[in-house]
Amino acid sequence: MRVQGEGHPSAVLAFVTDTPTALPELDPFLNDEDLPIREWLFLTNLVSPDDWPELEMELNFIVPEVIITLGPVVTRAFMGEVDMERAYGHPYQVGCFVVFPAHAPINEVEFACDMLRLSLYIQGDLPPTPPPSETPAQPAVPTPARHQPRLDL
Repeated sequence: MRVQGEGHPSAVLAFVTDTPTALPELDPFLNDEDLPIREWLFLTNLVSPDDWPELEMELNFIVPEVIITLGPVVTRAFMGEVDMERAYGHPYQVGCFVVFPAHAPINEVEFACDMLRLSLYIQGDLPPTPPPSETPAQPAVPTPARHQPRLDL
């Protein structure tokens, strides 16, 4: 069951996970001195494809500068079929948003490394990465059975 997102209405960063229970796990990482203050954050989730309309509405209202997708399920929902090991920790332009794939917080070491790379990107020390050759630059084309958010504001 999806839980409504929470955070600042003009957040710069939106974290999207596939399990609402993972959101509290982010707290120790999001209070790190290298990341923006808590008021810059919006935390939300995508549990099933049926949740796209609500997630789309949230993201189009917040219009974050970066969407951090946590784990392979959410990342592939935004970017299509990608090689996750090559995608993690790199910013990609997807529609009008920058999508930054990261490991789920349960993978503490990998997640911490991704957050370090995110802080470098935010500070301007990490340029956007061109997508790997098998990674589409735009989100996957929606099929009739799957609705995707409109990320092309």
